[in-house]
Amino acid sequence: MAFYWSCEVVPIGVTSLLPVVLLPALGIQSARDVCSNYMTDVTMLFIGGLMLAAAVQRWNLHKRFALRALMLFGTEPKWLMLGFMCVSAFLSMWISNTATTAMMAPVASAMLDEMRQEEEQEEEEENGTHQKPPVVDDKTRRRRDLRDKGLLLCVCQAANIGGIASLTGTSPNLVCAREMDAQFPDGPGIDFATWFFFGFPTMVLCLVLAWVCLSFMYFGCSLCTGSCSCCERRTRSRRQDAITKAYAELGPMTFAEGAALFHFVLMVLLWFFRDLRFISLESGRAAGWTYFTDGAVCITVAFSLFFFPSEKPRFLYDRPGPVPALLDWRSFSDRMPWFVPFIFGGGIALAGGVTASGLATWLGDQFSKVDGLPDWALLLVVCAAVAAFTEFATNSSGPSILLPILARMVRQI
Repeated sequence: MAFYWSCEVVPIGVTSLLPVVLLPALGIQSARDVCSNYMTDVTMLFIGGLMLAAAVQRWNLHKRFALRALMLFGTEPKWLMLGFMCVSAFLSMWISNTATTAMMAPVASAMLDEMRQEEEQEEEEENGTHQKPPVVDDKTRRRRDLRDKGLLLCVCQAANIGGIASLTGTSPNLVCAREMDAQFPDGPGIDFATWFFFGFPTMVLCLVLAWVCLSFMYFGCSLCTGSCSCCERRTRSRRQDAITKAYAELGPMTFAEGAALFHFVLMVLLWFFRDLRFISLESGRAAGWTYFTDGAVCITVAFSLFFFPSEKPRFLYDRPGPVPALLDWRSFSDRMPWFVPFIFGGGIALAGGVTASGLATWLGDQFSKVDGLPDWALLLVVCAAVAAFTEFATNSSGPSILLPILARMVRQI
């Protein structure tokens, strides 16, 4: 199954259905137990998050946020790169990495077109309007090509980094949470707040380091104030005008955008304050919605998107007729990667098969021989092995296969 995932002999979603056939056929688990892995709380959390993301995309709330952030960062290449990276990382905390890149890459491409046109116009003005178009020397062409590559690459890198910060940011985080519950059922588990307080500082550190590295690689200058030749500082440029014009074309925030933003903020607050384990009531129970999970909160908020109006109630204006909801099924289904829930379920089913067959126990016993290594060396080996594995396999399949083995190894050492 790992080979099929890596080489994509058939679509990844179809490969994820193999445990339904193979595990019962080999006598490892019953079909009932295997199929129950394909619809879990983690799956509900992912689907609910995508519903909210679809509503945000439908009403262009992400575009308003991105353009506003770029207006604050400025248009010098290195600061423009930081702006794109911060926006991409923030969106990737709540939306899938692929969707974030698909939304931000066209914005970055349009900005590069504006920069190219501005440079061509300045060269024509310097050489006179009646002369032939100036010939750009190789050094300038290489510098511009590097700048264009850097500004496009930073979006992809930041989208991957941003997924670290939140539990819903990327699928391996959800797989990890599900495996923690399965492997350590008596443990506290991982909820949204627990992951966020660990992942957000890590994301910020990685984002800053990535920005410094990309700036050095593609701009070749120190983090100066803009006086060097590659930064080309300008008080006012067509790039800034283009961003301002695009933001102005959005107009004032509409009722639908405000409603989508309200649902987004509500979901985040409920994720953080759903389970207040640090507060004990007189009855001995923990404060908060102890019977609710992150997935249940996500579905509750996402459900309201399908009946919450996208316009102010029309009875206030004496206009009859129905008001469209913030989200409809067609808008959601067009943006929903339906193969991803199958990947979740297939990974969890495979992990269950690895544990039930005894393979995880055997491999964990073999790896327990590294008990003599210091903790930092063991972490380095595990990180390098997982990184190498995901070079050839999907990010979701790596944790699904390796986490049961690592859990057994931890018990042994």
